[in-house]
Amino acid sequence: MRGAQKEFETWSFEHAFKAPPEVSLTAEQLDRFLALAAGLLEGRWTVSILWASYEGASRFNEFKQAVGEIPPRTLALRLVELEEAGVLERRVVDARP
Repeated sequence: MRGAQKEFETWSFEHAFKAPPEVSLTAEQLDRFLALAAGLLEGRWTVSILWASYEGASRFNEFKQAVGEIPPRTLALRLVELEEAGVLERRVVDARP
């Protein structure tokens, strides 16, 4: 039997750098947006993870190596939080071991 296909996840935040369409926000909408952004960024390690993504990290172990002493569970949680917030995009890729 030939080598089985293996799936792995990659994380990307390239789409975050695309210019958004011009949008007019009310003061209340802007306040809510800023509160959500601040809440997301206040999590420990979040800014380091975003920087690692910007620098090219896309696999879990690449983030772990780039960020340093982050516990794996915390890294996984932060990646999911960033994905749910629309900051990072997760892709599952088929690859041979």
